Amino acid sequence: MIEMQELKLVKALASEGSFNKAADVLNMSQPALTKKIARLEDKLGVTLFHRSRRGTRPTVFGTYLLEKGQQLLDRGEMLQRQMQLMANMEIGELRIGVGPVVEQNLLPRVLSRFLSLHPHISVTVRVDSAARLLTALNKVGLDLAVGAFDPLNNLEDLHTVPLADQNLVFATRPGHPLLCGKNRRTGISFKEILDYPLAAPRIPDYLRDWFAEIGEGSANQGVKCENYNVLREITKVTDHVISGPASLFQADFAAGDLIPLPLQQEPKLKTSVLTRQESLHSPLVRTLTELFAEVSGDLSSGQI
Repeated sequence: MIEMQELKLVKALASEGSFNKAADVLNMSQPALTKKIARLEDKLGVTLFHRSRRGTRPTVFGTYLLEKGQQLLDRGEMLQRQMQLMANMEIGELRIGVGPVVEQNLLPRVLSRFLSLHPHISVTVRVDSAARLLTALNKVGLDLAVGAFDPLNNLEDLHTVPLADQNLVFATRPGHPLLCGKNRRTGISFKEILDYPLAAPRIPDYLRDWFAEIGEGSANQGVKCENYNVLREITKVTDHVISGPASLFQADFAAGDLIPLPLQQEPKLKTSVLTRQESLHSPLVRTLTELFAEVSGDLSSGQI
């Protein structure tokens, strides 16, 4: 039977291309590594690496072992991870992935409540697009992901908790052409908004389709950026239109730096919490999921 440690040795040797470099990475001597690889080859009855003065490279057997072995390593890491989470450790780590909107309006409130309950838990946050978060979650790089995930993505193997919908607002700098004349009094249509470039993170497909249907055109995303601080500064000095939940812009509205557009119709931002099915056994993951649902409900109802 192949052991997990042997797979790690093969992976390191293939990655580094020489016994000396791989031994350094593994914190072991070169002769010891050479002996362990030779012993594994004897056990399997095949040659795993071509050896030459230039270094080493996997044979067809080595390549196959690397491909299948990586799957075993991932599963082993997943198993170890789930055992740690299930233990409800007082000391541990949670890896959370969030989209840029969630980072700005939900995450600070959720984490402050969560860490007051579990002050010794270490939390690592990754901010990225929904597609990349989904990939990381499936590869065990995250314990939980929160964002605007497109319904068309394959989410069947994941546990999904929809969060409360939030009204999207669109805002501009003071004096923007959209705020002049009759628009300020009668409301602005999406067809008019689509005449100007949008400053926002990547627009989910369901919202893009909605814009096209209501606005009779496609959204012109002039600036696609995951950082709302950057988007704010651009919008304050250009004719770009920024979009996001109203809670993101309360300080800007109060200071008069941004003005919300009076819309004829308000779209809804749909976000959800995704976890792997096995993560549901973890009290920490369940607690964090419940807090996201609670805070999103409070924001949607205007309680905070």
